[in-house]
Amino acid sequence: MGIGILEPEAALWSADYWLRRCVGFLVDTADGHLGIVEQIVKGEGEPAVLRVRPRPGGQLVAVPVAAVRALDPESERLMVVLPLRAVDP
Repeated sequence: MGIGILEPEAALWSADYWLRRCVGFLVDTADGHLGIVEQIVKGEGEPAVLRVRPRPGGQLVAVPVAAVRALDPESERLMVVLPLRAVDP
C-alpha cells in the first residue's frame, strides 16, 4: 500500500521526499497521538525506520516506514498503523 499525501499542493513532492525530511513531524495512530519523529534511520540509502519519542524522556519507538499510511507536510503529521516496538536510544 502506498503512502497518501493529504495536502494537494504538497503532492508535487513525493512521499519519499517528505519521509527524508520528517524529523519533528507529529505521529498519530488510529488510537491517537503517538509522538514526534526524532530520527530517520536509513537502510540501503532509503528511509527505513523512524524513531519516535512518545513524550519527553520517554523511550524511543521504532516505526517502520512501511507502517506510514499518510502524511501531511502542511501540518507536519504522519499517520501510522500499529503494532510498533520500543527501541534502545
